[in-house]
Amino acid sequence: MARIGPSPAPLPAGSPFANEKEARRFAGPLPYTFDYEQETHSIIRIRGLRQDWNPQPVDVEVRKNTFLQQEPFCRATPILANAFHVANVPYQWFRGVRIPLQEEAA
Repeated sequence: MARIGPSPAPLPAGSPFANEKEARRFAGPLPYTFDYEQETHSIIRIRGLRQDWNPQPVDVEVRKNTFLQQEPFCRATPILANAFHVANVPYQWFRGVRIPLQEEAA
């Protein structure tokens, strides 16, 4: 559950980040996403471009996260680093680029 308020929420207790500026570097999609194309033994690199990116730190309560109950994550102790709310972000994907992988030497 997220509590969206008029002012940014502080970092959660135990966050590995020193401050909001450091946490904000990890708030959102990276400029590229990747996928493996088995048919051509290639990596597909896709560039994304976002505008008006203004993530707002929010206070959240995580009641259940089944993803973290599976291997190998179930053996770790999860830490809430931070949570952000974003809205109305214009986002554009560019055509993917195929990057052939080298065959492994036998």
